[in-house]
Amino acid sequence: MTMKTRHRELTAVAMLAGILALTGANAAERPGPEPHPPTLKFVRAHSMGLESRSPVLLPVVLMPPATETVTVDYAVTGGTSSPGADRICRPGQLTFEPGVTSQAIELIVINDDKGEPDETVIVSLFRPQGALLGEPSSHEYVILNDDPPTIQFETPVSWGTEATSGALFRVTLCSDWISTVSVRYAVTTGTSTGGDDRVCLPGELVFRPGEDMKLIHARIRDDETVEPDETFTVGLSHLRNGTLGKPASHTYVILNDDGLGGPTVRFCERLSRGPESEGRVLLWVALTKPMPVPVKVDYAV
Repeated sequence: MTMKTRHRELTAVAMLAGILALTGANAAERPGPEPHPPTLKFVRAHSMGLESRSPVLLPVVLMPPATETVTVDYAVTGGTSSPGADRICRPGQLTFEPGVTSQAIELIVINDDKGEPDETVIVSLFRPQGALLGEPSSHEYVILNDDPPTIQFETPVSWGTEATSGALFRVTLCSDWISTVSVRYAVTTGTSTGGDDRVCLPGELVFRPGEDMKLIHARIRDDETVEPDETFTVGLSHLRNGTLGKPASHTYVILNDDGLGGPTVRFCERLSRGPESEGRVLLWVALTKPMPVPVKVDYAV
């Protein structure tokens, strides 16, 4: 190797070293990418459990771990459940100390013995400090009813004239149930005579899963006898997979539509009652037969 060649090689190495040194210096001077702030969110958007399960923990995660303290507020923002009666979940704040990635919100479910529909509660996160809010930022918890459903009449009383060929009484189931629900019914009392004034044979109502309403049928017999209004009461009994609600009986008033004077106007009930908190009360008045012209009647206390 000649001295001239050796000199060229040393010069090239020196230039390369200078370039590398300059590149490293510039890289050290340039700031690196800004670190992404951590994200707060619920682990899941939905969950459920029986009302006998309490307390319930709703987990919230922080990813990635933070180097400083992170906080986030939470509160109930929706749902069909009632605070204090169905659940307790007071507003609060979660605190994530450096390195902590998981916290939980406590939901207390109140277990009762009421047959009722499933209910929900929605808890939401807001006002994060030191982190961003991710999704899901809300969690819906479904409180599954584990009490037998309630069976009851839709109304306690109804009425119709003798000319009404049939009467229908609605019996309702307050919520869907996973098993078949049944209840027996029969006439329990009244001033009407079975066979002469009405026909309402004992029977059984069967509610299959998904059904929430059944009908009891009664046939009213029309005669030409001038007589007082008559009644009969149908009661529910012998429940299977259910509990008895209110009203548990239904009274039907057969309005007499026979008389020398033709159609008459009368109160549908001789007596009614209610709590003083009920406020406005309706007192029903019936015309025993439809008329082709308007009919007026005065009333006073």
